[in-house]
Amino acid sequence: MKSPYEWSHHVVRARNLGMYNARIASTRSRPDALEAQDQLLAGVVDELFQSSRLRTVTQSRLVTTLGLKTVFDLLATVGFHSTLGYLLNTFETALDEDIKADSTRILLPSENTDTKKESFPHAGPTDQSE
Repeated sequence: MKSPYEWSHHVVRARNLGMYNARIASTRSRPDALEAQDQLLAGVVDELFQSSRLRTVTQSRLVTTLGLKTVFDLLATVGFHSTLGYLLNTFETALDEDIKADSTRILLPSENTDTKKESFPHAGPTDQSE
C-alpha cells in the first residue's frame, strides 16, 4: 500500500514483538530473500492484489501450513489493511506522536539491513531462532 503511516506502525509493533531489522526489511525486498513462512505470506498478499483471489494450490498450501481458520483471518486482514491503506494515503494521515517520537528507529528499505541480531530497549520477548 506504500502507506508511511501503516509501515511505521507495523515496524514499531514488529520490533516490540522481537523482530529484527533484517527480517523487517526483507518484507520490502524480493520474495526469495524472505524466510519461508514470510515468503508464503507475502506471496499470498501479492496474489490477492494481482488476481483478487487465491489459486487452489496457494489455498491448499495455506490450509496445510496454517489451518483453515487462519486462512480466513489472513484474507480478512489483507482486505482490511488494503482498505485502511487507501484511506490513510488518500487523506495523508500524519503519524501519531508516539510513533513520530520513535521515528529515528523506523527502518526504511535501504537502512540497516544487516543480519546480526539486534535488541531494542522496549522490545518484547525475542525468538533467537530467527
